[in-house]
Amino acid sequence: MKKLLIPIIMIMITLMAAPAFAAQVTFSSALFSMTDTFGDPLNGSYAFVIDTDDDGWNGNSYLSSAVSPIADNYSSWLWDSDDYLLDVGDITFGMGFPDAPNVEVSTIPNYTVGDDEVYVLWFDKPYDSGLAGPGSNVAYDAAFVGLTIAEGGFTSQVFAPGNPGLVTGVAPEPVSSVLMLVGASAMGLRRRFKGIKA
Repeated sequence: MKKLLIPIIMIMITLMAAPAFAAQVTFSSALFSMTDTFGDPLNGSYAFVIDTDDDGWNGNSYLSSAVSPIADNYSSWLWDSDDYLLDVGDITFGMGFPDAPNVEVSTIPNYTVGDDEVYVLWFDKPYDSGLAGPGSNVAYDAAFVGLTIAEGGFTSQVFAPGNPGLVTGVAPEPVSSVLMLVGASAMGLRRRFKGIKA
């Protein structure tokens, strides 16, 4: 009996020590017939996003014209810090293939199966890995491609969604920012000087 008990105990210890299975999802999409602002095949970029807090960009839907222009959506591919960026890359001759293989969904904060919306955003500007975002005054648009799943393969296709009709915000020029600061300081000093004279 003792000889049989030892192997059983060893198996139980091994099973308890083994890491829990993490559900994985492979997110992929295919973009076809994407066009630029002139209606020509798009040579631009895409961002593949999970809206984990269901608020689009700062409370506005990614699909709503209300998000254009937003002051600082030029500086990041992920426009809401609560959301999750799956992939970013190129669209060439109107085609792009967002892909995020074997994502452990347990590592995505606030991931809710069947509730969180997945979007593709596309931009009328080629992807540059050296940039943190699409940049200023870039035409863009978005498409809802589905709801999150528990595990397995999430696939979607986007065909000819239309020309990008929204525009990213404009980054303030460093010179303009400095001039505004100097002007504000000068006004403050002037008021203070007037107060002393009086």
